[in-house]
Amino acid sequence: MYRIGFICGLVLAATTTNATTSIAFSGDQATVTVEGSSGDSDASNLFAAMNVSSIDLGTTLSKQLSFSNSAGTRLFDLSCSISKTEANSGSCVLQIYKVDGMVFDPSNKQVIQSIQGISDAMNVAKLFSRPDDQTGIIYFSADVHLGLSLDLDGGYPELFMIQYN
Repeated sequence: MYRIGFICGLVLAATTTNATTSIAFSGDQATVTVEGSSGDSDASNLFAAMNVSSIDLGTTLSKQLSFSNSAGTRLFDLSCSISKTEANSGSCVLQIYKVDGMVFDPSNKQVIQSIQGISDAMNVAKLFSRPDDQTGIIYFSADVHLGLSLDLDGGYPELFMIQYN
Protein backbone atom coordinates (compact mmCIF):
# COMPACT_ATOMS: atom_id res chain seq x y z
CA MET A 1 0.00 0.00 0.00
CA TYR A 2 1.25 3.49 -0.86
CA ARG A 3 0.78 6.34 1.60
CA ILE A 4 1.01 9.68 -0.13
CA GLY A 5 1.64 12.69 2.07
CA PHE A 6 1.53 16.38 1.39
CA ILE A 7 5.33 16.48 1.35
CA CYS A 8 5.40 14.42 -1.88
CA GLY A 9 4.15 17.48 -3.67
CA LEU A 10 7.36 19.29 -2.76
CA VAL A 11 9.29 16.84 -4.90
CA LEU A 12 6.85 16.76 -7.80
CA ALA A 13 5.57 20.33 -7.93
CA ALA A 14 6.70 22.67 -10.63
CA THR A 15 8.93 25.56 -9.70
CA THR A 16 6.70 28.12 -11.38
CA THR A 17 6.16 31.19 -9.21
CA ASN A 18 3.28 32.72 -11.20
CA ALA A 19 0.72 30.31 -9.80
CA THR A 20 -1.82 31.64 -7.36
CA THR A 21 -3.61 29.30 -4.99
CA SER A 22 -5.64 30.77 -2.14
CA ILE A 23 -8.20 29.70 0.46
CA ALA A 24 -11.07 31.52 2.16
CA PHE A 25 -13.27 30.23 4.97
CA SER A 26 -16.93 31.01 5.50
CA GLY A 27 -18.83 29.10 8.17
CA ASP A 28 -18.56 25.38 7.44
CA GLN A 29 -17.08 25.85 3.96
CA ALA A 30 -13.61 26.43 2.60
CA THR A 31 -13.17 27.84 -0.89
CA VAL A 32 -9.87 27.14 -2.65
CA THR A 33 -9.16 29.16 -5.78
CA VAL A 34 -6.51 28.12 -8.31
CA GLU A 35 -5.60 30.80 -10.85
CA GLY A 36 -3.71 30.07 -14.03
CA SER A 37 -2.08 32.37 -16.55
CA SER A 38 0.14 32.08 -19.58
CA GLY A 39 3.14 31.70 -17.24
CA ASP A 40 1.90 28.62 -15.39
CA SER A 41 -0.35 25.62 -15.86
CA ASP A 42 -1.92 25.10 -12.42
CA ALA A 43 -5.55 25.63 -13.45
CA SER A 44 -5.03 23.79 -16.75
CA ASN A 45 -3.51 20.81 -14.93
CA LEU A 46 -6.40 20.60 -12.47
CA PHE A 47 -8.87 20.96 -15.38
CA ALA A 48 -7.10 18.10 -17.19
CA ALA A 49 -7.20 15.91 -14.06
CA MET A 50 -11.01 16.12 -13.94
CA ASN A 51 -12.47 13.03 -15.63
CA VAL A 52 -15.72 14.68 -16.70
CA SER A 53 -16.88 16.13 -20.02
CA SER A 54 -16.13 19.75 -20.74
CA ILE A 55 -18.70 22.29 -21.87
CA ASP A 56 -17.74 24.66 -24.68
CA LEU A 57 -18.74 28.22 -23.75
CA GLY A 58 -17.28 29.95 -26.80
CA THR A 59 -13.91 31.29 -25.71
CA THR A 60 -13.66 29.01 -22.65
CA LEU A 61 -14.07 25.38 -21.72
CA SER A 62 -15.74 24.53 -18.42
CA LYS A 63 -15.84 21.40 -16.25
CA GLN A 64 -17.81 20.81 -13.06
CA LEU A 65 -18.08 17.95 -10.62
CA SER A 66 -19.56 17.35 -7.20
CA PHE A 67 -19.09 14.53 -4.72
CA SER A 68 -21.29 13.22 -1.92
CA ASN A 69 -20.35 10.13 0.07
CA SER A 70 -22.45 6.95 0.29
CA ALA A 71 -24.32 8.44 3.27
CA GLY A 72 -25.41 11.36 1.07
CA THR A 73 -23.19 13.96 2.75
CA ARG A 74 -21.88 16.54 0.29
CA LEU A 75 -18.10 16.73 0.59
CA PHE A 76 -16.86 18.93 -2.23
CA ASP A 77 -17.63 20.69 -5.53
CA LEU A 78 -15.05 21.58 -8.15
CA SER A 79 -15.45 23.81 -11.20
CA CYS A 80 -12.84 24.98 -13.69
CA SER A 81 -12.93 27.33 -16.67
CA ILE A 82 -10.02 27.43 -19.10
CA SER A 83 -9.46 29.84 -21.98
CA LYS A 84 -9.43 28.40 -25.47
CA THR A 85 -7.51 31.40 -26.80
CA GLU A 86 -4.79 31.99 -24.19
CA ALA A 87 -2.66 29.00 -23.17
CA ASN A 88 -3.03 27.96 -19.50
CA SER A 89 -5.25 30.92 -18.66
CA GLY A 90 -8.16 30.06 -16.39
CA SER A 91 -9.26 29.33 -12.88
CA CYS A 92 -10.69 26.58 -10.70
CA VAL A 93 -12.80 26.86 -7.57
CA LEU A 94 -12.94 24.00 -5.06
CA GLN A 95 -15.65 24.18 -2.37
CA ILE A 96 -14.88 21.88 0.57
CA TYR A 97 -17.63 21.25 3.11
CA LYS A 98 -16.76 20.66 6.75
CA VAL A 99 -17.62 17.20 8.11
CA ASP A 100 -16.79 15.40 11.34
CA GLY A 101 -13.28 14.00 11.58
CA MET A 102 -11.55 16.28 9.09
CA VAL A 103 -8.97 18.99 9.67
CA PHE A 104 -10.75 22.34 9.17
CA ASP A 105 -8.56 25.09 10.61
CA PRO A 106 -9.24 28.65 9.37
CA SER A 107 -6.64 30.23 11.67
CA ASN A 108 -3.85 28.19 10.06
CA LYS A 109 -5.46 28.09 6.59
CA GLN A 110 -5.47 24.32 6.59
CA VAL A 111 -7.97 21.74 5.35
CA ILE A 112 -7.48 17.99 5.11
CA GLN A 113 -10.44 15.98 3.93
CA SER A 114 -10.09 12.20 3.70
CA ILE A 115 -12.66 10.14 1.86
CA GLN A 116 -12.24 6.60 3.12
CA GLY A 117 -13.71 3.24 2.33
CA ILE A 118 -13.31 1.35 -0.89
CA SER A 119 -16.76 2.29 -2.22
CA ASP A 120 -16.46 6.05 -1.61
CA ALA A 121 -12.77 6.19 -2.58
CA MET A 122 -13.48 4.27 -5.80
CA ASN A 123 -16.43 6.53 -6.68
CA VAL A 124 -14.50 9.75 -6.13
CA ALA A 125 -11.46 8.35 -7.97
CA LYS A 126 -13.66 7.87 -11.06
CA LEU A 127 -14.13 11.64 -11.20
CA PHE A 128 -10.40 12.18 -11.81
CA SER A 129 -7.82 10.85 -14.23
CA ARG A 130 -5.88 8.05 -12.59
CA PRO A 131 -2.16 8.66 -12.15
CA ASP A 132 -0.11 6.58 -14.56
CA ASP A 133 2.78 6.02 -12.17
CA GLN A 134 0.79 4.34 -9.36
CA THR A 135 1.94 6.97 -6.83
CA GLY A 136 -1.62 8.06 -6.26
CA ILE A 137 -0.88 11.73 -6.85
CA ILE A 138 -3.64 13.30 -8.94
CA TYR A 139 -2.70 16.97 -8.64
CA PHE A 140 -0.42 19.32 -6.73
CA SER A 141 -0.38 23.07 -7.26
CA ALA A 142 2.96 24.60 -8.20
CA ASP A 143 3.04 26.48 -4.90
CA VAL A 144 2.39 23.14 -3.14
CA HIS A 145 -0.59 24.49 -1.19
CA LEU A 146 -3.23 22.24 -2.77
CA GLY A 147 -2.95 18.50 -3.29
CA LEU A 148 -5.34 15.78 -4.41
CA SER A 149 -4.18 12.21 -3.97
CA LEU A 150 -5.23 8.60 -3.63
CA ASP A 151 -3.91 5.92 -1.31
CA LEU A 152 -3.72 2.77 -3.35
CA ASP A 153 -3.85 -0.80 -2.10
CA GLY A 154 -2.97 -3.27 -4.82
CA GLY A 155 -3.73 -0.58 -7.40
CA TYR A 156 -7.22 0.10 -6.00
CA PRO A 157 -8.14 3.35 -4.25
CA GLU A 158 -8.92 3.02 -0.56
CA LEU A 159 -8.55 6.69 0.41
CA PHE A 160 -8.94 9.95 -1.48
CA MET A 161 -7.42 13.03 0.14
CA ILE A 162 -7.75 16.77 -0.43
CA GLN A 163 -5.10 18.80 1.38
CA TYR A 164 -4.58 22.54 1.60
CA ASN A 165 -1.72 23.94 3.69
